[in-house]
Amino acid sequence: MTEFTVSEFAANAVYPITVEDQKVFSRVDGDDEDALIQQLIEGVTAEAEDITGRIFAQRTFECTARLPLEGPAAIPLIPCEVTAVTVDGNAVDSSLYAISMPSSTRKAARPAEIIPLDGFPEEGVLRLTVLAGGSVPAAVATWIRTRVSTLYEQRESHAMFNTGLKFVELGRDYAMALLDPYIIHGGF
Repeated sequence: MTEFTVSEFAANAVYPITVEDQKVFSRVDGDDEDALIQQLIEGVTAEAEDITGRIFAQRTFECTARLPLEGPAAIPLIPCEVTAVTVDGNAVDSSLYAISMPSSTRKAARPAEIIPLDGFPEEGVLRLTVLAGGSVPAAVATWIRTRVSTLYEQRESHAMFNTGLKFVELGRDYAMALLDPYIIHGGF
């Protein structure tokens, strides 16, 4: 089975929640803490991705593997779209491979695959440019907003930990249950 090494291109993420949207949800006026709210959105979105195994912030990745491919090779990003295929830096004609469409439902996910066809290169380094993420179910967006809002509202509790103030976290039943249907169990 061919396994890809995945690397992310920097500074191109589009997050599922905007600062303005989050400020409305959290009832924040003014622009003084926009940078903090953006950092919280980025961190919480990454947390949702880690928990579920899915990509929510749309961004571009590079997947690399040594050839030859041993049959269809799973692209370890859900959801995703392959935008370029190269071998040793040279574009591969699209008639030499097929990309299976990924499927993703609340309870199941099947990754996209690249399938080599007759004439596909047998040697070299295969590089896929992949656009992943961007499809965010309403329950996940609600989880992100709720989590960001909780962290924002209680941001000073962390700094005052030794003063006796209590940090109140949402219970597992409410917050985490929103992500449960989207978790990919067992990988692929």
